[in-house]
Amino acid sequence: DGQMFDPPEVVDIKKETFAQAGFAPGSVHQRPPMPSPASLVASIGTLTPEHIASAETLLAGVPDRVRRAARLPAEAPVLLYGLLLDDSEPVRAQQRAMVASRAGGDALHVLAELEPSLRALGPQHRLPLVQLTLPAIRQVPPASLSTVLGILDDLVLADGRVSTFEFALQKLLTRTLSLGRTPTSSVVQIYSFNAVAAEINIVLSAVAYAAGNSNLTPADAFAAGTEELKLLEGRLQLVPANQCDVVKLDAALEKLATASGPIKQRTLLAAAYVAGADGKLLVAESELIRAISAALDCPMPTFAAAA
Repeated sequence: DGQMFDPPEVVDIKKETFAQAGFAPGSVHQRPPMPSPASLVASIGTLTPEHIASAETLLAGVPDRVRRAARLPAEAPVLLYGLLLDDSEPVRAQQRAMVASRAGGDALHVLAELEPSLRALGPQHRLPLVQLTLPAIRQVPPASLSTVLGILDDLVLADGRVSTFEFALQKLLTRTLSLGRTPTSSVVQIYSFNAVAAEINIVLSAVAYAAGNSNLTPADAFAAGTEELKLLEGRLQLVPANQCDVVKLDAALEKLATASGPIKQRTLLAAAYVAGADGKLLVAESELIRAISAALDCPMPTFAAAA
């Protein structure tokens, strides 16, 4: 109604948790329940006590030094570098050398400070940390940002493959920066499901191969998603793994980003059903779903996933 008002209560997060203040159920140490595919998509554009509790639980496990780096334009890029360091020590050494040669000694010093804490974090912390850095990354000067993005690309390719997390990081980052520079990049141009059937095939197939379902084949997982797209019945089929790699998935998402809201919603719902076809949602699956949702300009709140 246009009237401004004061919040009825302020939470001093240094002294109490959101849960203790009555904004979220239970204790900060309780694990939120695993969401259903439908609830994942329904959560887009909403902020519930459960989302706050989940985010608080994740942040509580992140060291202060890492959180501080995420908010500083000079250190947020280095935090992203640290998140991309490989498990193999020879590859890590190569990646550190890349940072030293292209970002300088100061960046390497910050990386050395952050690296032990980052290695101790669980995989469920990685994408929330990426999201924390985004406001700071957008403050990096354009000339420096070009160098940052180049380093990130080199770090991703250092081991010769692209993981679901690496793909998700790049999609979150590039889409956020793209919308900041050119908001019209999200203009709707496609209103027909049939016009993007091939792209939806690629997206659902990529999720099916990444799902890692122990009791289901990729074809079974794919079929669980197609049930949510009756308008394309008969037009959806699992494509071979080499036809839905990260390059083709990226191109498919770029086209789907220009589709209408209902197309995006049903595609995300179908992808979530593919990932959750076995009743579980692994970290790698949640990372890919999050990357897809970000690419479609429908970012999801933090949710629980199995390690």
